[in-house]
Amino acid sequence: VNHVSKAGVITLWHFTTRPRALVIGVGGGGDMIHIEKELGAPEVVGVEINPDLVHAMRGALGRYLAPTLKEQEIVIADGRTYVRMSDEQFDLIFLSFADLFIYFPSSLVQMENYLYTTEAMVDYWERLTPRGLIFFGYHLSLKRPAQPDALLRILTTVHAALRGLGVARPEDHVVVQRDPLHPRKGFLIVSKRPLERQVVRRYLTEYRHRDRYPNTFLYYPGKRKGDNPFAAYMLASSRDRWLDRYPLDVSPVTDDRPFFFDFDRSHVVIGDQLLRFGQLALGLVVVPAFLLLLGYRSLRQRVVLAVGTAGILVTIGHALLEAELIKALGVYIGSPIHSLSLV
Repeated sequence: VNHVSKAGVITLWHFTTRPRALVIGVGGGGDMIHIEKELGAPEVVGVEINPDLVHAMRGALGRYLAPTLKEQEIVIADGRTYVRMSDEQFDLIFLSFADLFIYFPSSLVQMENYLYTTEAMVDYWERLTPRGLIFFGYHLSLKRPAQPDALLRILTTVHAALRGLGVARPEDHVVVQRDPLHPRKGFLIVSKRPLERQVVRRYLTEYRHRDRYPNTFLYYPGKRKGDNPFAAYMLASSRDRWLDRYPLDVSPVTDDRPFFFDFDRSHVVIGDQLLRFGQLALGLVVVPAFLLLLGYRSLRQRVVLAVGTAGILVTIGHALLEAELIKALGVYIGSPIHSLSLV
C-alpha cells in the first residue's frame, strides 16, 4: 500500500505542485510524507479516525517518522465528517485505501463505507479550490482479477456525483491508471476543472516508457477505445445499460445504500445473513423453547415461556438495528465511540 501511495503521488506531480493537501486516513503517515516531499506541499492536513494510532505517531513511534510530519496538523475524526463540517479549501484531497474494510463472511456490517458515496464525492468537490484534485488509490479488483470492481465503482460514483453537480462532461475531469508495479491496484484522479489535453499528453508520454503491463492507462480525456471496463463505461452511449450488462454490481452507491463492497448481483451475502440469523434463532431460542413448552402443562407456564421467547428474539433484532445505527451515526458525529454511547 505504501508503494501504491508513493507511485500515485508521483503521478499527481503531472497535474499539481505545491498543493495545500488533505489526507483522509493517515495510517502510518506515509501519504503525508510523500505529498510533502514529492509535491512540495507547504501544508498537509491529516484526518485519522483511530486516536491510538495518532497518539503513537506523536509518541513512541515519533522518532521513526520524518521530522516534518510532527509539525503537520492531524485531526482525530471521521474523514467524511471533517470534510462536511470544515469550511477550508484544499488543492488536493487524498484517499489511498481509506477504509475500515475487514471482511466477515455472510455479513454486511463491514460492507458499508461512507467515504465513497455520491454524497461524499459532492462533499469533496465542494472543499476543492478551482484548481483542486481528488485522488483515490485502491484495488482494481477485490473479487475477480479479470473483472474490476472496487475502483470501477468509485469511478461510476464519481461520474454520478459530477452529473448531479451539473458538470457537463465528467469524462474530461477524470484519469484512471493501473499501478505500473502492482497490476491489481490503481489510481483515480478527479480534477475540479477540465484536464488540459497538453497536460494529459505529457503525462502519457512520461509514463509510457515505464509501462511493464499492457493497458496501464485505463482512461484519460481523449481516449477513444473502450478496451477495458473503465474506458468502456466512460465512452458508453448509455451508461445505465452498460451497468446493467456488467457481470458485477458496480453501480453508484449512496448514503442510503452505502454497501460499497457488495458487488454480487444475486446479493448472496444478504441471503446468507438472514439464513444465519434464522439458524441462530432456531437453534438457540425457538427449539429449546418448544421442547420446554411440551413439558409444561400449565397454561400460565406456557404463556410466560412464549412471551420470554418473543422477548429474546426482539432483543436480538434490536441489537442488529443498533449495530447499523452506530455506524451510520458515526459519519455525522465523527467518532464511533461517541456514536456507540449515544445509541
